[in-house]
Amino acid sequence: ADLVNMHPEVFFHVSNLPDRGEGGVAVGDRLSYVVATDKARGKTSAVDIQYEDEERAAGEVSSADLVNMHVFSMNMPFAALLANGYKTLETRNGTMFTPYPPGTKFLLHVGKRTYPDGDRHLDVMRRDASLTEPDIAALKSLPDGFGRGSAVAILEIGSTRATTLEERSDPAFERRVGAFGADSGAMATEVRRAAWLKKPVRVPGKGGVWKAKVDRSVIPDGWTD
Repeated sequence: ADLVNMHPEVFFHVSNLPDRGEGGVAVGDRLSYVVATDKARGKTSAVDIQYEDEERAAGEVSSADLVNMHVFSMNMPFAALLANGYKTLETRNGTMFTPYPPGTKFLLHVGKRTYPDGDRHLDVMRRDASLTEPDIAALKSLPDGFGRGSAVAILEIGSTRATTLEERSDPAFERRVGAFGADSGAMATEVRRAAWLKKPVRVPGKGGVWKAKVDRSVIPDGWTD
């Protein structure tokens, strides 16, 4: 990452990095920071480290142009399967979505990891004879310019309900989840619709559901009131 304050060398602690140092900073990112002096030790270090583009954007966007959105995170390839419209059911063993009524909209954040399902989702997808291998590869991919560690899509949920293993093992159910019944969570949430954002938005990843303010201009047409 490039430090834009032009100090040739400056110490920083990983806890001061954006995302609390958990993989949020990549090679090529430009960062701004403040150099602070520890008077007791007589040493300087970089603090208040921010992505330069985010800091500039925050100053350029008025509060009226920001939308406060619910956000949740998924790992690849399931994040892409959901945003591309293939995956229309999201299953979890927890009750993350139960507080939210049908019609609630969420931003979809892509986690840094790849979900370790041993490529079993491919076995489910290959049941559909109409899908070619290039089709499957495209459904598992993010658009050009979109990457992990960002909010990439918006979706609207339907109802959330408990399911049985027998129900989850039905081939039609497995097709909508993109996973075998034994690999799916007991709580199923319908995904009514999904669309890619006009451009990705860097959002620190968290567990569960959280809130983030994003520029209204990145939301696709027809998704804001």
